Amino acid sequence: YNEVLDDLADVRTGSEFFSSATQTVTENLAVLSYRKGDFGNATDYVKQIVTSENDISLGKTARFRKVASRIVVINTELDRDYEIMSPYLSDYYADYDSCHNLLAARRNELLAGEKPSEADASDESQPYEEPAIYISDAEADDYRLAAVDYYIYITLTALDRDGETLELLEEMHDRAPDAFFFYISPLLKKYVVLAAAGEDGYADKALALCAESEKNNPEDAFPHYGRTQIYRVSGDYEAALAAADAGMEAAPDNYELKRQKAIVYMLQEKYDDALELLKDCFDNDGNITISEAETYALCGAAMGSDEVVEAVTELYSQYGLTLGDAVTAFMNGETTIEEIFLTGECDVA
Repeated sequence: YNEVLDDLADVRTGSEFFSSATQTVTENLAVLSYRKGDFGNATDYVKQIVTSENDISLGKTARFRKVASRIVVINTELDRDYEIMSPYLSDYYADYDSCHNLLAARRNELLAGEKPSEADASDESQPYEEPAIYISDAEADDYRLAAVDYYIYITLTALDRDGETLELLEEMHDRAPDAFFFYISPLLKKYVVLAAAGEDGYADKALALCAESEKNNPEDAFPHYGRTQIYRVSGDYEAALAAADAGMEAAPDNYELKRQKAIVYMLQEKYDDALELLKDCFDNDGNITISEAETYALCGAAMGSDEVVEAVTELYSQYGLTLGDAVTAFMNGETTIEEIFLTGECDVA
């Protein structure tokens, strides 16, 4: 892959981008980067194609369309570049009602023991081709159904039908616990929000979910920053910091852990400590997430640091973005750090 990627990059260098040949080269660069696991470069190549105003861009190959769809899902999951990319990828995610109806039909077939044929799964006329292709590759029925449910979760969220998602995610958990990578992150977020709202039993559910995650993957940082969040919204800041520290021992380079620890410091008004962690996130070789950038800007605003806020706004200006509602409201004196991180969605983004 490395040799082919280098050769393709050399071919494209110096070429007129909006030619059919260079578009084909760029599509192949996106596909190969994705298969290599280099999602950052794959994302960049996808953006170069889908933001093209040339008519040639309408002739995207099926292979590229699959990668573009998967890149959106990956970036949604990682909260990385999603807001930047989503305006340009509406071709793949435009009709959420049709997407949801297709997925619901697939779900009913799977529950009835039916499997989509290879021809149906690869039919590009379907409004949401990626799940069908992904599902057809899955080996286990439970895994296949979990994949369908995950994409149903995405479409329900896009359709502002969030009230239907908790039951769906819990059903995924109960039916296919081994497919935890589909449901565990959004389900934890649900539990954290409900616990913060004072709903009984959800803090315990969140901690149990973290314990399951740790059992499935002891080296993963997820259970540690999950515990950090639930202890934080429960008001036990010392336990939250201890959970973050335990996670940082196991995964010292995990930036979400650093962000979660910084949030606790901000609630304790230890802004210098928080800023040190968040600056580390911000300087992470261009891989900062929206959540990290927003938290960094919020910390800077709380400290009265125009330099920090300007660093984030300058980064955003390159992509046509502006500071999020929570940070803007704080800067206007309309909300507090406590309200942002202990009520509602309990986060900046």
